[in-house]
Amino acid sequence: MEGRVPMIRRMTIATFAALVFGGFLGIRSGMAQQNPRPSPTRPAPAPTPVPKGDLPTLPDGPGAIPADGLPPEIEAEPAPKPVALPAQKKAEPATPKRDLDPPIELPGGDPAPVMDGPAPEMKSDADLQRVQTTPPADTGGLPPAKERPGGAPAAETGPPPDPKWILPIDRLPLAPSVAGLTVEVQAPPTANLNRPLKFQIFVKNTGQAPAMGVMVYDRMPEGLEFGKSEPPPTGMAGDIYYWQLDSLGVGTEKTITVTATPRKTGDFDHAPTVALRTGSRSRTLVKQPKLKVEITQDENAKILKGKSVNMAVRVTNNGTGPARSVVVHANLSSGLKHDSGSAIEVAFKDYLGKEFLGPGESESIPLEVDTVAGGEQLCKVFALSPDVEESEEARAEVKVTVIEPKLVLELKGSSERYTDTVASYTLTLTNPGTATAKNVVAAAFLPNLSGKLVDKSPPEVKYVTKERKLSWVVGDLEPGAKREMKFNIQLGAVGVFKVEAATEAKGTIPYQSTEFSTHVVGMPDVKCQVVARTKVLDIGEETVYEVRLNNAGSKEATNLLVSAQLSEHLQVVQTGGTEASAKSTTETGEPRDAVFPPLTLAPGAEQTLWMRIKATKTGKSTCTVRVVLDESETVYTTTTKVQEPR
Repeated sequence: MEGRVPMIRRMTIATFAALVFGGFLGIRSGMAQQNPRPSPTRPAPAPTPVPKGDLPTLPDGPGAIPADGLPPEIEAEPAPKPVALPAQKKAEPATPKRDLDPPIELPGGDPAPVMDGPAPEMKSDADLQRVQTTPPADTGGLPPAKERPGGAPAAETGPPPDPKWILPIDRLPLAPSVAGLTVEVQAPPTANLNRPLKFQIFVKNTGQAPAMGVMVYDRMPEGLEFGKSEPPPTGMAGDIYYWQLDSLGVGTEKTITVTATPRKTGDFDHAPTVALRTGSRSRTLVKQPKLKVEITQDENAKILKGKSVNMAVRVTNNGTGPARSVVVHANLSSGLKHDSGSAIEVAFKDYLGKEFLGPGESESIPLEVDTVAGGEQLCKVFALSPDVEESEEARAEVKVTVIEPKLVLELKGSSERYTDTVASYTLTLTNPGTATAKNVVAAAFLPNLSGKLVDKSPPEVKYVTKERKLSWVVGDLEPGAKREMKFNIQLGAVGVFKVEAATEAKGTIPYQSTEFSTHVVGMPDVKCQVVARTKVLDIGEETVYEVRLNNAGSKEATNLLVSAQLSEHLQVVQTGGTEASAKSTTETGEPRDAVFPPLTLAPGAEQTLWMRIKATKTGKSTCTVRVVLDESETVYTTTTKVQEPR
């Protein structure tokens, strides 16, 4: 008998456990007959009936019922007394599907898309990605909770959660779980990387009596970062957040709204748990859209200024999720022009009528711009979406080489000339551009001031007398080429002789002009004549020599110096024609020369100087008159014969 005592004791414990478990199943089946919260995707599966015979064995390891019994808040309540199962009630109307309020906000201000249609089919436990794990049992106390980002409070109130009571995800259905307390979690079917998402946890008392000491536990899956919740968590331990809801009256419901941010792509199974070991599971597939921008242009390597450049901007979504509200931006350098300006913005929704660019999809937008300046020009393009992180792939640029003909016009000549002299002018055309200047013409316009064309050089010049215009047909001027055209003008009256020149390349280079001025100044032109009243003199006889001066030039003659030199046969007796008499420079005392004071002679003016002379010696005598003006000397002579008196 002593050996049978352990065996009898084990049989007694097994029988008692079977009775307790059978009563639990009866209560659960009665509660299942009530109408639970409908799943947002599909009806909750019917409870699996327990076969008769031996009780099922719970698995060991994470998620197994711990040996030390129920959680503290459950143990504190008295065990319910066996009651008769209530009669099946008429099914209540199904609770309509809930929309998350407010909707999930993504960058850009638009709500996140919600996938319509039935929920995906249930997968087996082996197919589901397990994103929560149960840590090994800890016999000691929980470490003190710390403040977490997003406003999560430290664990100050309520009993600390036991990680052993967080249910394994692979044992929870993707549907509401029916028990005395029902719990349901709702989350968007898809979300974008690094973009906040919201999910809600609904806890309802569907039993016949108030539920006491209700606790909700939630472990954040790896890669899902907790932000905040409403109401805030009561506390936390490690990566587990918990809310103490206290008691729930019959038919009452509590809602917890959690905001979190996915930090990696893939499936996230989120599974909050209540203390009654009733839980529900939701699945969120996090996708990452990626944009790639490519630009193509015409095959022409070089574009002539003034022509258009045709480009195509291609945007491809190489990611796994849709990209909303795609906008293409193009920035043009100063040498490119578009009707929209240098900064162009094109929204897919406006141009293509597409709200989303799905994974693997590509769209092209044509872009035509005008060239307004030569050189290397740039078109930089980038695409943006509130669902996409900025990246180098979403940027592209293209270089446009714009070639441009240019004309540089120069006109040179003499800056100052005297009247009645010839001035030479040179008109020069140069093409410093990168393209050929075609159909080049040039012209020179002479002023109405007196002056006439001396010759026609080069030969192809055409002169229109009525317009006083010289014109040349230059033709094509290659890049770097230079062309010179010369012409000569005989200047006339005093004044400013302004010559204008112009050129253009018809259709490519507009009209341009320049001018050059020559100051025409007058020049004195003094002419002199020496006249002897008598050509033959007797010794001792006197006569008069006249020096007649005339300024035939166009400028006043100043500092005009006049002097006379007589041979040995003659002698100066008296001078006149100026205010002061002329002076003699001879040292012998016999005045044979006369130096008149400096004279000023206006243009066209005349002045006569005279000398009364006396014959002193027989023979042929000469009178030499020198006129000096602006360092130029002119010599005039006359002769007189002196003879013996008869």
